[in-house]
Formats: sequence, C-alpha cells, structure tokens
Amino acid sequence: MNSRLRKRIFFEARRFFHDIVHVDSRDLAQLSPEYLSLNDAYLRTKLKCESKKLPLDVNPKGVFACNELDLKEVNIYGFDYDYTLAVYKASMDSLLYNLGLDGLINRFKV
Repeated sequence: MNSRLRKRIFFEARRFFHDIVHVDSRDLAQLSPEYLSLNDAYLRTKLKCESKKLPLDVNPKGVFACNELDLKEVNIYGFDYDYTLAVYKASMDSLLYNLGLDGLINRFKV
C-alpha cells in the first residue's frame, strides 16, 4: 500500500471515529457496514498503538520526522503557526500580518 493511500485511510478513519463518538447509540443501526468496519479497524489500530511503549532511549518530547512523505508529491508548502514546536514573541503576529499584507498587495495590485 503506498503512503498516499495509507494516509488517506488514516485520515478517513479518524474523521469517521470523531463522527461516531458524537452519534446517539440509537442511530448506530443506520450506519453503513463499511462505516462501522472502518471505525472498528481504526479503534483496533488505535488501541494497539496506545499499548506500545517508547524505547527507553527515545525522548518523548522530541520532534520526529515523517519518513513516509515524498516531497515530490507536495505542490504547496505552508507554515503552521500554532505554537506546537515554538513559542513566538508578540511582535511575530505583526510581522506575519504585515509580510502577508505586503505580499498580497504586491501580487494583486492593479
């Protein structure tokens, strides 16, 4: 199974799991067998992953690379400004806003 298909299955399973958690149990009978099967596969995989322990020499606060990503397949790169990997100064908000604004003005001005 190629990495793109594997990622698609993972994200679909996660989306279905999120949806099914918010479904009333009386509505479960109305869900398709494919939906329930995918949700079941996701739950089993999640339990298996949660039961695994990190090796002692792995830093649980470390940053891990995604070796499955083929950058030749990526057409657009973005910047995720969400404080996951960094803490930003307050001046960063203004800088990002102004750089974005300048870029839009220069690109689309008449």
